[in-house]
Amino acid sequence: MNIVKDLSECEKLWKQFSLHETIWDDWDVALSFFDKTRHEPYFLVADYGLLPLWKDKTNNRFYFFGGEYPENRKFWFPIEKFKEVFSHLPNNTKIFDIQGEMVDSFLKEWPEFEKFFTEEDYHYFLNLNNFNYELEAYLKTFNKKHRKNFLYDMKKLKDSNLELVWEKLEHFQDCVDFNVKRFGSESDFSDSVFVQDMKRFLDLLNKRNEIFTLTIIKNGKVEGIEIATFHKNKYYVLNGGYNRDIKNLGKLIMFEHIKKALEFKAEIIDFLVGDTGWKQLWNFEKERCRTFFKP
Repeated sequence: MNIVKDLSECEKLWKQFSLHETIWDDWDVALSFFDKTRHEPYFLVADYGLLPLWKDKTNNRFYFFGGEYPENRKFWFPIEKFKEVFSHLPNNTKIFDIQGEMVDSFLKEWPEFEKFFTEEDYHYFLNLNNFNYELEAYLKTFNKKHRKNFLYDMKKLKDSNLELVWEKLEHFQDCVDFNVKRFGSESDFSDSVFVQDMKRFLDLLNKRNEIFTLTIIKNGKVEGIEIATFHKNKYYVLNGGYNRDIKNLGKLIMFEHIKKALEFKAEIIDFLVGDTGWKQLWNFEKERCRTFFKP
């Protein structure tokens, strides 16, 4: 395998080998997270495929090009080449949230590498084709009592002097503030570098007219916000926050995004990886993902 570090050559290789399935496979999206002062491209390429990495100069660790936020990764080379690619991987390589089915297929062929895939989580989504793009069909996945109570709560909230505004990034700072208030130092948004990276990513989506932000306002004050993007027939709910003193506000925000995705007739609404307890309650589908680490 060869190592390529020239960014313009890396772009050509990415566009040649990328699976082009999700927003995270898009070169401009990956590049939006790139900072030449912190990152150095490190693309492993052969005639049969590519593993696009970057080196993070702050910790000397190698990541999939695009870093830690993008997810649902796949390897861009055949199963039978995994052992060869592994032998060329630098130590201290960590690749987050690789699609579980792909990992299973690789480990079926190469079970001795199981120890390098110790971390796992779940990716949550709704396949809206399954509901024929009808909200009522999705709501029927709740039991009758749950559905009745849920719709009552939604109506009560919407009748409580709330203003629902669809916009772009006018209130991005509120998204940051809500997250830091809720999670403190544990919040990614408490890291100014993460905030800058996220803002570049969202600015790109905004320029493409692919960003859809629901902002909840009450008495002139922002009480909630959730940012999403619609890209190649997939609707991604990216990040947000809200005033937790307003009961059921988080539910209302997610419900409105589901309705927006149905309006767009998105094939998939993607709620990303990780669950703080609510995603399974909404009867989302899930698939396992695993993180690779070569120490």
